[in-house]
Amino acid sequence: MITRGDIEERKPFLPEMTGAKVTSHEFYDVAFDSFHKVPFWTLHRVTPGRTMKKFHRDGTPIEIGRGCGNFCADPMIVESPAGSAYALSGYDTGHLVPAEAMQFDKRALADSFYTSNACPQTDELNCGPWRTLEHNAFKSAMKGRELVVIAGAIFTEGKRYLSSGVAIPDEFFKVVVCQKEGIYDCWIMTNSEKPIVKFVTLSDIEYRAGLVFPFRDFRHVPDFMTAASSRELRALNGIKIENLLNGEYTMLEDYMWNPHDAEYPDARIKIPKGFTTDFGSVPGIVQNVFPPIGTFRDPDFLGHDLLYGTEYFEWEGIAYKIIKEPSKNRAECDWRLLESLKADGDSWFSRNTIWSAVKVGGGFVWAKHNPESIEANRKLLK
Repeated sequence: MITRGDIEERKPFLPEMTGAKVTSHEFYDVAFDSFHKVPFWTLHRVTPGRTMKKFHRDGTPIEIGRGCGNFCADPMIVESPAGSAYALSGYDTGHLVPAEAMQFDKRALADSFYTSNACPQTDELNCGPWRTLEHNAFKSAMKGRELVVIAGAIFTEGKRYLSSGVAIPDEFFKVVVCQKEGIYDCWIMTNSEKPIVKFVTLSDIEYRAGLVFPFRDFRHVPDFMTAASSRELRALNGIKIENLLNGEYTMLEDYMWNPHDAEYPDARIKIPKGFTTDFGSVPGIVQNVFPPIGTFRDPDFLGHDLLYGTEYFEWEGIAYKIIKEPSKNRAECDWRLLESLKADGDSWFSRNTIWSAVKVGGGFVWAKHNPESIEANRKLLK
């Protein structure tokens, strides 16, 4: 049984924010916005020992028992609203510090149901990408990482309120930090019926939320929580993407891919803004060996997805042309991936293992193509 909090361990990560008073509970901190009646931000830790106590082995939480879900005012924050403030509002009472992360201790779990730890969130956000990021943190901790999670609200000029006077944030941010590895990842999400998840920088969040983080010298490593280990992490090679949190990513700007064609060594293929990719379609069972994203293979996986999505395959120096034999299309695309991995220095074992897996599993992806999807991807190239 844990008998003490981790206030001292959290202190080095507390954001600086003019005029914000920090209230420290045993297992999380909150800077409360008394005007809007929601948190500016919260901070908590996710560690392997705590995660193991109440979570399944795959990182999904064991359901919280009945009687734990009643929000109430925070006795340490006079301005926090009553638990009824969200009743019949049409919005979820969204945790910033997830209750699932506090299941290791009865007191910690009860504290997570203070309204000082809540914001009005659309159900689509709360049960969608917001929860996905929470579960990714749990899974990452189960691999041995100790994480610090900072989450908060962002308001724009046009403010909206519940009938109780609680303000409705327009966006939310989340930052996940691994101190041992000196890395972090961060996002901004819209509080809407169709949430948009934005890949952002730490500076973007600081500017929009009006705070300063004390770990700005750490490295920004996108998707490190879902990668196998820190030794496999690389920068995304200048590829700017938006994480859709469904296993796919959208290109935020054009990227020029080098296909390593021996006949045309200076040739580049434009992977256009708006193209959607999953990078490497790597089965979960082998992601510890071949992460789908976050390695030097990113550009080659991306280029292969473009060739698949457009069914272009034969190099002519400035573009790929179409051959009316689908089996040859696939074979050429897969061969180009193998050659690109080789040119980028991937080992014989790695590149041939990936190539073999693509030859087997790629057929399922190829079979899903239809004239509309192919034409939509080709239009992006024009």
